[in-house]
Amino acid sequence: MKKMVFPVLLALLSVVALPLFSADVPKGWGTDYDAALARAAKEKRPVLALFTGSDWCPYCVQLEKKVLKDSSFQKFAEKNVVLLYLDFPRKKQLDAKLTEQNKKLREKYGVRGYPTSLLLDAQGKTIGKVTARNARGYIRDIEQLAKKAQKMDKAKK
Repeated sequence: MKKMVFPVLLALLSVVALPLFSADVPKGWGTDYDAALARAAKEKRPVLALFTGSDWCPYCVQLEKKVLKDSSFQKFAEKNVVLLYLDFPRKKQLDAKLTEQNKKLREKYGVRGYPTSLLLDAQGKTIGKVTARNARGYIRDIEQLAKKAQKMDKAKK
């Protein structure tokens, strides 16, 4: 009986502690930068990188409610962009590797506030910043930036 107590307690502890160390990533979003760039290159789509403070930033919460959960945005995103979720929570703890990746990317892209949405090409270069705060405007911004990037690509060739 005593031999069973420790494994049971360990299992219960892991179930209780697991939410503290996992990211609550919205459906369809990834968290791995390198994987997002690889997918973007393969699918010939830009990456929409969202820098967010999901559990403390009121503007981030609003963006998630008004844009990310909007069905028109979800349908658009599924066909047009690779979604990258870069979270900086305060109330929950992310995996150390993910935390380090996100900090490096925040520095690389010069992100100073949340939420910040950047459209990136498959090499990780910034195409532009998405500034709208409603689904329709967000989609419009992404489309305009993607067109700008396509024109720049054609001009290079």
